[in-house]
Amino acid sequence: MHDLEDMLHRFSHSYTYGNAPVERAQHFVHRLDDFMKLHILGQKGGGLGTVQHYTMRLELQQRGCLHAHIILWFDNEQGQRVLVSFRKRKATETASRNLKDADENAN
Repeated sequence: MHDLEDMLHRFSHSYTYGNAPVERAQHFVHRLDDFMKLHILGQKGGGLGTVQHYTMRLELQQRGCLHAHIILWFDNEQGQRVLVSFRKRKATETASRNLKDADENAN
């Protein structure tokens, strides 16, 4: 994001990231595409495994922030592995949060 801000500042000192909605959207889509290619859809399946299909929807919040909703489809075996990994991580985070809450309440 800083590279876009620098480019706009060179164009005009009063021109900021907030004044460039089209450029901001293009920059977001470019970075999202790079992220998907590098980390999700990589040649060896990225960090999650081989993605069979995916769909993506871009939305704009009222305050002007772009964000993406992405759904990934894996084959059954990889899908189960991702789901188990996600559940373990969530369980660990929940247990850690509960211990922190218990420690704070004890003091």
